[in-house]
Amino acid sequence: MQEKDTSKKILILTPFYPPNTGGAETFCHDLVQTISEYHNVDVLTFQPFEGGFVDYQEYNCGKGSINIRRIKWGIKHKTAWQGISFRNFFSVFPKMFFHARSLIKTNRYDVVHAQGLLSAMVAVLLHKKVFITLLALYDFPSQKWYVNKLTQFVLNRCEKIFVEGENGANDIRQFNVDKKVRMFNHWTDHKIFCLPDKRTDKTTNILFVGRPIKIKGMHIIKGAEKIINNNKYRFEYVTKVKFQKLPEIYKRNHICCVPSLYDEGYSRVVMEASSCGCAIITSDRGSLPEQVRKFGIYIKATPRNFSDVIKGVDHKKYGERAYKYSRKYFSKDNAKVFLDAYENGNIR
Repeated sequence: MQEKDTSKKILILTPFYPPNTGGAETFCHDLVQTISEYHNVDVLTFQPFEGGFVDYQEYNCGKGSINIRRIKWGIKHKTAWQGISFRNFFSVFPKMFFHARSLIKTNRYDVVHAQGLLSAMVAVLLHKKVFITLLALYDFPSQKWYVNKLTQFVLNRCEKIFVEGENGANDIRQFNVDKKVRMFNHWTDHKIFCLPDKRTDKTTNILFVGRPIKIKGMHIIKGAEKIINNNKYRFEYVTKVKFQKLPEIYKRNHICCVPSLYDEGYSRVVMEASSCGCAIITSDRGSLPEQVRKFGIYIKATPRNFSDVIKGVDHKKYGERAYKYSRKYFSKDNAKVFLDAYENGNIR
């Protein structure tokens, strides 16, 4: 008897996609790679910030496939951006709307899955069955009234709303869409992000990974380095790197610091570094305490606080704790919440 084809046709709308680097970009890549093992996925995204990428790519993966279509930005971006602004709206919405409308007219998509609010504004105007993933904390009570009105409009028309943990759910509670909301956790490839064969014992290696902008807090760690002022501690700052290089960077460090100065959502750096056995120290902002409370340390982000914890922490103990937690809670099983939604319309 011929096996029944249960694969679906899914359109992913996202401004965030590799080779651009960042947590949202990596999540979108992992989501597409995972669901393409079972379904046929079209990705509509933008050209990389640095250009030099083909407009269309096609792959066969497992039972499904991936087709990536890249379009030009409405307003050119040279670096990653965040938040909701008129500039971001006009850089994304008009171009994505035009191209998404063309795709939806010529393809019978079972689901349009939007990554972020701007993509979701496009999706709800063009398709009946829309999922949205919110990959940031927007602090909606402090947003302008028209932002909240638009957000209410979009969320009311989405069938499923995926958020990062408890803080993500609380961030949109004012919109009264709790029945649609499902929390998820990120995942990573534990064959790649894994323990190193050996780490040096000659120095304690401390890592910062993030964009060189003030809210990411790199200056906090540089301040801690000046306070410590000891060649037994080696600091590494990674602000721009290809994703493929990250595992070897994590593996040569003992401690990973995430000193964010804004209300950050779930951090991919935390997940990847812990999967490589790094001890994790973060700030107490946003969802970071929620993410690391069972295996890491979170503190108020000052140079003195970070220097004290770096000198005092038993990085072997905390690294082992982080690694064990990651193997259990940052695995590919976390993708099931999305796969269930695609396959049967329900999330168990």
